[in-house]
Amino acid sequence: MLARTLYIVILLMLDGITAPAAEWVPQRFSKTAYLMGVQFRIDLYADTEAIANEAFTAGFARIDELEQCLSNYRADSELSLLCRTTGPVRVSDDLWNVLIYAEQVSRLSHGAFDVTVGRVTKLWRRARRQQQMPSAERLQQEMEFVGFDKLVLDRATKMVTIRKPGLLIDLGAIGKGYAADEVLRVLAGLGNRS
Repeated sequence: MLARTLYIVILLMLDGITAPAAEWVPQRFSKTAYLMGVQFRIDLYADTEAIANEAFTAGFARIDELEQCLSNYRADSELSLLCRTTGPVRVSDDLWNVLIYAEQVSRLSHGAFDVTVGRVTKLWRRARRQQQMPSAERLQQEMEFVGFDKLVLDRATKMVTIRKPGLLIDLGAIGKGYAADEVLRVLAGLGNRS
């Protein structure tokens, strides 16, 4: 299996830097953690290893928090719980933001990108493990659960309703990018704290 790694690089300028920026020579630090089904690697430049470690801890903690929210592998994730409910559900800001963005991309791509493809994704994962192609009939059965029209996002209340019981959402194609953006936001918040 090909290992996938997301790289996050940021210049972290923190308290304690007394030299002018032109004279400051930061050190490069790197750390990797397996989260959200991939290796996340954060490369950053900081004044000291202690500052870099603080940043790594904050960055990876944010990814771990998002994995608990967005994962379709974890039965107890917010996303998995949403997919098992009926009726409107108020979701966290993180899940809401990702679903709204996914809806926009789905519209822009005329449905080519669609996070409601979760059941089809599970079917192909099983096919890969068993090394056997799914039948056209089975694939068609799972496609009955695909389509953003089966998911209602109420912008006034930030409530999500799944119109087709059994629909599964797979945020793998968008959640990791959101996590990378969030890590950059967290790390940027650590910089220039004077």
